[in-house]
Amino acid sequence: MKRSNSPSISSPRRFLAGLAIVMLSACSSTPQTPKTSGNTGPVAYLKANNGANNMRIPGRPRSVLELHVIEGRHHVEPVAQCDQIYTGTALGGGTARELQVVLCDGDWNNDGEYWLISEAGVVSVRRVSAGDYQQTVLEYRLRDTKARAVAKTD
Repeated sequence: MKRSNSPSISSPRRFLAGLAIVMLSACSSTPQTPKTSGNTGPVAYLKANNGANNMRIPGRPRSVLELHVIEGRHHVEPVAQCDQIYTGTALGGGTARELQVVLCDGDWNNDGEYWLISEAGVVSVRRVSAGDYQQTVLEYRLRDTKARAVAKTD
């Protein structure tokens, strides 16, 4: 029997090589965009950013509350610095106008509820503190002045 000069690859090696190619192609695919409620318009939500370094420095907040707006591109804007951030439907939100309510436990500058409000052409974040005092802390103007953002659904 004549031997070939080309090296042969054993079956387990061939399987591992194929598996590596499949895994690399899966990892290199583009990330999925957040799901919306069937609407292709702008999406807005509030999210906690705990940072890459979780080492707590005394006197410094450990989380940043961020506004995320997806309108063709993903826009992120910091809203408040908090020691703790609480979210959930029990706090409120979930309507066409009040998309989300987040509670920020922080210093006197940042402590309170943050309401994500969607109105025609604008997404705003309002801080509601003791005594129902409301203050608009951030506004994001949408490109379409008649469009309203929808909440991100998971």
